[in-house]
Amino acid sequence: MNIYFDLKELTYVSDKKKRKKLFLVLSSKVFKKAYERNLIKRRLRAIIYPFLKKEKKKYLLIVKPPIKDLSFQELKSLLEESLKK
Repeated sequence: MNIYFDLKELTYVSDKKKRKKLFLVLSSKVFKKAYERNLIKRRLRAIIYPFLKKEKKKYLLIVKPPIKDLSFQELKSLLEESLKK
């Protein structure tokens, strides 16, 4: 388990169109401003989607508060390391 996020592989998801491979969870209690949540979501999608094009699995990504302080490069290295496992 990482202090910045919790990445889980989903075995059952009721995604009727079967397009969505990534489910992001960012609490509005933790990230008060919408622009903070949107910035983090955009960064995570930009990093993860190239990886997900090759995968057939679905992932749930639960984001935790310290992630706000990470730069794009730091976030990218952490996620790539987690996705390789």
